[in-house]
Amino acid sequence: MSKNAVAMTAKILVKIIAVFIFMAILMIFRSTQVGRIIKITL
Repeated sequence: MSKNAVAMTAKILVKIIAVFIFMAILMIFRSTQVGRIIKITL
C-alpha cells in the first residue's frame, strides 16, 4: 500500500512539474514571438 501511494504521489508531482515547465516554455516563446512581431512592426 505505502509503495503504491508513494508511486502515485510521485507520478502526480511529475505531471504537475511537467505542466508548469510546459507553461513556462510557452510563456517564454510567446513573449519572444511578441517581441519579434513588435520589432518588425516598429
